[in-house]
Amino acid sequence: MATQRSRRIGWILGAVLGVIVVVGLYRYFQPEEEFTDEDWSRAVSSVEKLAEQQRADELSPLLRDLARRKPTREKLMLRLALVSINLDDADMAATFLGQLPETEPSPGRQLLQGIVAAMKHRAADAERYWIDAVTLNPKLGAAWERLAQLYLSQIRSSDVRKAFEGLQTCRPLSVEELSAYSSANEQFYSAGERLALMEQYSTADPQDAESHTAAARYLLLDDRYPEVLALLQSRPLRPEDVRLAVEAQLRLGRLADAEQTLKPWAQNEDPPSPIARARGMYAAATSHWAEAAWFLRLVVTHDPADTPAIYQLGQALDRLGHAEPAAAALRLAAKGEQLSNLIHRIRRTTHLPVRGLSPLIIDACQLMTELGRRREAASWLRLLMTEGVESPRVDELRAALSAGRSENVLPPELELVAAVTLSKPGTDRSINKPATSVMLEPGPSALASLPKFEDVHQSAGIDFTFEVGGIGQKWIVETLGGGVAAFDYDNDGWTDLYFAQGGELESQFRGSGVIAGKTWPAPAGKLFRNLGNGQFRDATESAGIDRQVYGQGCSAGDFDNDGDADLFVAGFGRNVFYRNNGDGSFTEISDAAQVVGTEWQTSAAFCDLNLDGNLDLYVTAYVRDPFKVCRKPDGTYTICSPANYIAADDTLYLNRGDGTFEDISQESGIRVPLGKGLGVVVADFTGDRRPDIYVANDGTPNFLFMNEGNDAQGRCRFTEIGMRSGCAVNNRGMAQAGMGIVCEDFDGNGWLDLIVTNFFNEGATLYLNQGEGYFEDQSATAGLLSATKQLLGFGIQSIDYSLSGALGLFIANGHIGDFGERNEPWKMPPQAFSGDQRGHFVDCSKTAGDFFQAPALARAVARLDFDRDGRPDLAVTYLDRPAALLRNLFEKAGNHIQLQLVGTRSNRDGRGCRIEMEVGGQTRIFEASSGDGFMSCNERSFLLGLGSAQQIDELRIFWPSGAVSALNAVAANTDSVVIERAD
Repeated sequence: MATQRSRRIGWILGAVLGVIVVVGLYRYFQPEEEFTDEDWSRAVSSVEKLAEQQRADELSPLLRDLARRKPTREKLMLRLALVSINLDDADMAATFLGQLPETEPSPGRQLLQGIVAAMKHRAADAERYWIDAVTLNPKLGAAWERLAQLYLSQIRSSDVRKAFEGLQTCRPLSVEELSAYSSANEQFYSAGERLALMEQYSTADPQDAESHTAAARYLLLDDRYPEVLALLQSRPLRPEDVRLAVEAQLRLGRLADAEQTLKPWAQNEDPPSPIARARGMYAAATSHWAEAAWFLRLVVTHDPADTPAIYQLGQALDRLGHAEPAAAALRLAAKGEQLSNLIHRIRRTTHLPVRGLSPLIIDACQLMTELGRRREAASWLRLLMTEGVESPRVDELRAALSAGRSENVLPPELELVAAVTLSKPGTDRSINKPATSVMLEPGPSALASLPKFEDVHQSAGIDFTFEVGGIGQKWIVETLGGGVAAFDYDNDGWTDLYFAQGGELESQFRGSGVIAGKTWPAPAGKLFRNLGNGQFRDATESAGIDRQVYGQGCSAGDFDNDGDADLFVAGFGRNVFYRNNGDGSFTEISDAAQVVGTEWQTSAAFCDLNLDGNLDLYVTAYVRDPFKVCRKPDGTYTICSPANYIAADDTLYLNRGDGTFEDISQESGIRVPLGKGLGVVVADFTGDRRPDIYVANDGTPNFLFMNEGNDAQGRCRFTEIGMRSGCAVNNRGMAQAGMGIVCEDFDGNGWLDLIVTNFFNEGATLYLNQGEGYFEDQSATAGLLSATKQLLGFGIQSIDYSLSGALGLFIANGHIGDFGERNEPWKMPPQAFSGDQRGHFVDCSKTAGDFFQAPALARAVARLDFDRDGRPDLAVTYLDRPAALLRNLFEKAGNHIQLQLVGTRSNRDGRGCRIEMEVGGQTRIFEASSGDGFMSCNERSFLLGLGSAQQIDELRIFWPSGAVSALNAVAANTDSVVIERAD
């Protein structure tokens, strides 16, 4: 009974409430002729209140009813349109805006019209409306914001700057907005997301040329060159489209196609900036340096913030012999790259307060001032002053950017460049001259060598796992792993293996926090003796390899020329040096030899740099503050970017010949700031028969130290020429996160080329040596860029898998941390590439066996023939699993020669020897370089593949001493030992 009474009461209350609602709605939505202005105001206020309460289900029918009644007051319609926009209902908003009377447009009306157009993916219409809005009211910040976002999405650099400069007349810019302002010349948003948006814009409005061009820009920046060309073929080319098409064609090596694309502009002596850029790039690709300099100077005069164009201009001027202006342009490009890195660091840490970011912002302001970008620097400085940041450097910047001095100026470096006399091109010779490809088409041998490996570490007795030693704070030292050295320490003819070991880090972190000169408990590395029967035995204890240090890279070399290979281990905080006693044991002589070091050392290379017959030692160093901690916005630990750290200095130790070394880093010229070195290789890159030094740096330009010869005291001298030579940054003038290096003559032109492994989304970079120390980035043409871009490479080795005479590659991959939130894999499979002797590579990992399908965190790689079957094998180290020993299982390997060099007047290891081999009418060159891959050391003998050839017709060895050894008709499948003549 009680339940029935409750139900009856409920029905009565429901009926009453229903009457109230009907009456209320009738009061608000009575027939149109009785709906007063006051009713409209109250209705719109109610709608806005429901919108604030996010009651979308109730809002939609009310909005539809109000739209049906067609309000007549513009302010009310704009308010209702805004509510519809906030509900993400573009059609409803368009309905309200479409009912506005045909009167003079208002700023608010144009702003909302633009937003609705953008919601409907009609970017060109949106831009037009927003431009109208800021024209009517230059202080309408919301319209400037929308324009800035659109221009950032479309990578329209000059328009981005105008939009942010307009916005800051309305209000101060935030850190995020200033970062976007300073990144105007770069890709600000991820390619995948924004490319899809540009495609939506183009689909909604096929006449939207800017979005179509923007899609091509994203494809180009993502190195998807065939897709760029396919997209641009669908409509007539505007000047910017021409630039994009030509750049894509050049990256693919299609010079003849680029010539055809540029022909309509061949007679134009003063073309638009995009055409000038395209003609400059094409002229450089065809070695017409005067024309390249002419057109690139036009580009940088139009946009002095175009760092890639400044970099390319500097290279062109250097080729023309304008040394001082070239150096000025390259210095400016280096500053631009440094500024870009600073802005990226700020962008990654915008969750920090401005005061916390102030040191970075001040450094950025200083660089902007030096680059002539004073208006930009003044904007950042205004932010610092608003937040009350005070320091002497802020005062100096304020004085430099005082009233009347905050307008952009041409930096002094470009004034010097502008003063260079260049001959004005009449008819562009490079366009009317038949083009030849930068690289030949891939040869058939690119697919002829399909490698196959088997990991036999367990059966061979190799039992080693690197100990990272972290405590959960994601220190950057935990990311590198340890190196591996392949060398015959006991001179029994079988290559042995040493693995550098890590260890525990907590005691060091809990101590002083300073790594210099400190030691702490850590396991020693492991030495495995090759028994010659496919088995290895742990010889660590018997050999006396027992110094406890957190090891990194390692290198073996006969530093005292006694016939026994000695061992150097670069370490985190200190180095360890073992002298080989010649009886299967070692004695640690780190302190006595004076090579202990004080930095965090990474890779090492034994090399005779002053050509006195004694092996010197080059050691790369990483960063000085390794225990810095970074967190994500949610507070969890994450690996810090290398940009967050202070760079450490590399060290050059000169061998005195008495068992000790002298640190000549400063006087030799290799003490260059901002290095962060990870990989090193020493070889003759300039053709003067003196060993040069190439260093792969992490996030900063790579170094190429050109050997200038010795001073009066016999000390070698170097000049850093990386930027000038074209191997410091990629072809866009951008520094990459270099890890491992390999150098060989990959294209057969007689000059040593370079391949550097880099960070995720950067790809491995191939620098082809054009002669006399000039390099060109041909990564895309070679087939390397697309195959490696979505991986993070560490160790790398050149390897002739099948002994065909064509060098392939092995790359060890793995991320530095788990960045799944960025859709970046953590563990990655290794890669195997076949080569064709012309500088092209084919990724054949999928057919190379199960090993190449297993993702892991691989690091260092060393090359050796551990079973002496004439096929090259590999040793690989990891962070997450035991080290691997990869046995080469290629069944139909070609003929080969095993070559060992023994110096007498030169260093005993023969480091620096040049080998020329005549086989079947072809000449191939090799060099006994130093520094192998990444933190590793290869066996010193050469395994030279001959393919089907039965002999080497002539073998010439050019020794560092100047002596030459020549051998004729060297039979295939033999071991040859070449000893330098003593006289």
